Amino acid sequence: MKLLFIVLVILIIVNSIFALLVVNNYAYTTFITSDAFNCTRTLGFERVIIRGYFEAYDRDPGGAIDSNFLRNYNNAKNGGYTYIDVYMSPCTGRATCKAPLQQINDLTQFINANEMIIKTIWLWIDIDPDSGNWDLGPTKNRQILNEFHTAWKSTGLEFGIYTVCNFYLYI
Repeated sequence: MKLLFIVLVILIIVNSIFALLVVNNYAYTTFITSDAFNCTRTLGFERVIIRGYFEAYDRDPGGAIDSNFLRNYNNAKNGGYTYIDVYMSPCTGRATCKAPLQQINDLTQFINANEMIIKTIWLWIDIDPDSGNWDLGPTKNRQILNEFHTAWKSTGLEFGIYTVCNFYLYI
């Protein structure tokens, strides 16, 4: 029953986030110029979500700060955005992955060192068979998700979790 409640709450959150993304937000994963950010803002987008951390399974095992994160953040500000969120695609499922706390610390230290003003940080649960992430079975996957949750709570920052409905089968 408790698990059902948790799943329902998460689904409500995911559906709310999806609605926000469709209505007035846009997520970025590549380098974006300030002109492009300005263009989306003038089209009515109010919030931008920039990738700050990625699993990096093929280049930097363990996870890494996105090389475009700081430039995209600065370009979003220069493009007129004041509501900036960040998402992380965590490394999970491989022996080379850093612990959830270390991944969270890497991202929050980068944000703080660069004096970034971030509204919400999102943990993106994305099942990618090529990377082997979230491929440890439901029990271990939930344990890892709980470790990320505990690590985020310890930061005092606003955070959330997002994914799509069919990925909950793995968690």
